Amino acid sequence: MDGAAFSVAMEALRNDRVRGASELARTALGTEARDASDLREALTERANRLQQARPSMAPLVRLVQRWSGGFAEFRADDLQATRRGAADQAEVLSELSHRTVEQVAVRTAAEALARPSSPTG
Repeated sequence: MDGAAFSVAMEALRNDRVRGASELARTALGTEARDASDLREALTERANRLQQARPSMAPLVRLVQRWSGGFAEFRADDLQATRRGAADQAEVLSELSHRTVEQVAVRTAAEALARPSSPTG
């Protein structure tokens, strides 16, 4: 995804109230790059833009921060390994995000069921 296409995607993101944070964070992975350093720079810039697009969406901001925080671990001399690393990290964080949402839903349902019902009258 080139810069113009990413800008269009960011505009859509600003108005998106349906997709989850993990799906939105993966949007940045489609960047063109000459080498691993270029890719890390582009992904970092896109991670910042993702956060700015929806700053009130705390899960997105935290997810993108965790994702971009791992970029320093990628090999500086291997573009494909860096791309795979960023994609793998996004997938791991996506799974973590989904599990967290499921756990919150289960906990919320259990709490709702545990509350005594109020008499209707």
